[in-house]
Amino acid sequence: MPTNPPANLTLPVMLWGEGNCVGDGLAYKNFLLQTSSHGIMIIANGWVKDIPGRGKNGRDTTLNITYFTDSIDWIHKQAGKAGTKYATVNATLLGASGHSCGGLQTIEMRSEPRVKTLASFGYATRESLPTTTPAWWGTFPNLNHGGTFNQANGGVWAISFAKWVLFTLKGDTAAAEYFKGTGATKDGWQVKAKALDKVPVAH
Repeated sequence: MPTNPPANLTLPVMLWGEGNCVGDGLAYKNFLLQTSSHGIMIIANGWVKDIPGRGKNGRDTTLNITYFTDSIDWIHKQAGKAGTKYATVNATLLGASGHSCGGLQTIEMRSEPRVKTLASFGYATRESLPTTTPAWWGTFPNLNHGGTFNQANGGVWAISFAKWVLFTLKGDTAAAEYFKGTGATKDGWQVKAKALDKVPVAH
């Protein structure tokens, strides 16, 4: 999250699941730092240092969905506490996101009532969404499964991710226009979208 967020800036929260569900909470560091710089708190699965017996870099280390639900429980207890760095965090503005295996975890959070938006990278489901559910699908030609995660500051995917969070959780009008208008396609995305007008935006 931003180090010193302005007192009048409400921070939404995004959970993040790692690729391969590894236990390395810094695996997507540059991407998540760029995202959080837009005024977003990120809670990434895993830990920072190796812990004996936990295998930070092992596959499926954080596969259990309780890594997400425990994070939700925790931030609901911390958010809004005066005099703490979480004073401006609003835990009701919360979403789930992740890459690959973390994208699978993201989809599995679709029935969690405390989760208000989803952002799955590199993972999809064949289950059809209700026609009234707002959805945006973007592909990026000439990029592999790793996308722009390893580019400087997470590349265009980090910028687009931040805009999605600000649009769907805070109703930011400029971020909304990025997805409803031509902003995303100008950045190189090939897009399919539906029902985005159902997402409330500020006026």
